[in-house]
Amino acid sequence: MHVKRLLTAAVAIPVLFGAIYLGGWTFALFVAGFAVGCLWEYYRVVFSDAERRSARSVIGLGYLAGAGIMVAAHWHGFETMAGVLIAYSMVVCLWAVLGFARDPETFGHAARLVFGMLYVPILLGCTVLLRDGVQGMAWAYLLAVLVIVNDSAAFYSGSLWGCHKLLPAVSPGKTIEGAMGGLGVPVAMGSLFRALFLTRLPWVPALAMFTLVACVGPVGDLFESILKRSGNMKDSGGLLPGHGGLLDRIDAMLFAAPVVYLFNAHIL
Repeated sequence: MHVKRLLTAAVAIPVLFGAIYLGGWTFALFVAGFAVGCLWEYYRVVFSDAERRSARSVIGLGYLAGAGIMVAAHWHGFETMAGVLIAYSMVVCLWAVLGFARDPETFGHAARLVFGMLYVPILLGCTVLLRDGVQGMAWAYLLAVLVIVNDSAAFYSGSLWGCHKLLPAVSPGKTIEGAMGGLGVPVAMGSLFRALFLTRLPWVPALAMFTLVACVGPVGDLFESILKRSGNMKDSGGLLPGHGGLLDRIDAMLFAAPVVYLFNAHIL
């Protein structure tokens, strides 16, 4: 598994870094495609085959809305992203109202549909907002570095030294040793990155941001584990050998991106 994980990373990381470098519409559309793929995995996890068939119209619209949120993020910012989310939510609510007499479960389906739009495109859209912000390229690279080293340090620390389970009911493979190993490395790497590329960033908020990212990233990972357990699945997909699915790969990014974006928006 380690070899597959490294080979996948050797391909995926240059693609990600290249998209960040190009920025603009290239990056927005890259993230839009990623969002659609993650939504496909999300729907697969939280809905049965029969439920997906009965909700195929609003699920199809969800793919369009998810991509539209990324376009809106680059085009007009957060307010337009929120507008797309609100419009989609209203359509889903109307669908639930009209279908309730036929299927009383439509309320629960509607809740999962709206939550999916919040969980994937809205959180992931913060990467587009970040790339378009002040010193956006450097900050987007910083986010990617923090998430990658946090995940890698936790994984290999747990593999080498892990013996005390962290939350076995949520994720049996996670250990306290792995979690602790994932905390220090992002702070060290973030500090180095700040010293080399973001010299305008004050040290105190920088260290607070690095620490917060190191804490919320694993929460994103554990939250996705809850989703998979609810759907009785080990991985959200199988597209990335050694990593699972797209959602498995970016679960920490979903929680870390809003943190870094808010620091960027309010410090610089």
